Amino acid sequence: MIEEAAAFDTLRDEPDKQSLCKALGKKARVYAPYVLLRTLEQWHDQIRVRVPGDIRPWLEATYRPRAEDERPGWKQLLKDLDERRRKHTGQAETIQNVWNLPVLKDEEGIGTRLNECPTLPLILAKSADQKTIAFLDGPPIPMQSVRFDYAMAKALHRNMVKAPAWWFVNKDRCLRSVPGPVAKMVALHIRGTVEMAVVGGNSITAESLGEAGALDFDIDRGLSRKLGTMTASQLNAYDDESYDW
Repeated sequence: MIEEAAAFDTLRDEPDKQSLCKALGKKARVYAPYVLLRTLEQWHDQIRVRVPGDIRPWLEATYRPRAEDERPGWKQLLKDLDERRRKHTGQAETIQNVWNLPVLKDEEGIGTRLNECPTLPLILAKSADQKTIAFLDGPPIPMQSVRFDYAMAKALHRNMVKAPAWWFVNKDRCLRSVPGPVAKMVALHIRGTVEMAVVGGNSITAESLGEAGALDFDIDRGLSRKLGTMTASQLNAYDDESYDW
């Protein structure tokens, strides 16, 4: 029911945690490798599952504490998972204590949720010039770069997506690819580092993305990075999200 690059017997006896993670593939970048192994152990020789009767006992068997003294590779991954849990628990407990709270920057999301995948706000528009801007969800509207305008602020946030920060290799070049009044308008309405780009067809380019950087945008599928612009080292080194326990 579950296929991996290596047979379960090989994974069960593998002493090196890096080899285990490699055999598990891209899933090990999203989910905790130890949990994946325990799940594979529970499912690999099953030929059928009764829903919902089998679900709870199988989950309980997957997450039942175990020392893993006979499997050194699994034990290393379990240690990594426990350390990660303790770290996150400590962060949560610290942030609940008002006496431990540092002075936070005025940035949305700081201190409210765990985020190990930094993102950068990207505002998308159909067109932009010195006097008008056309967002994806409406016609051209006059530029407002002199005073804060509530309607403009709402329009900016409606057309904003969050992209992985590592896509923007030249963050100091943000807002350099749009006209000056547009950059001034964005800075007036949104604090912190933010980028704006004009969508040409389905393609997005900006100085902050670097010379080889380009994004794809589809109204249904959303935002993605063109695979041809990613190096092998970027694909292998980047962790998509935190572990799902």
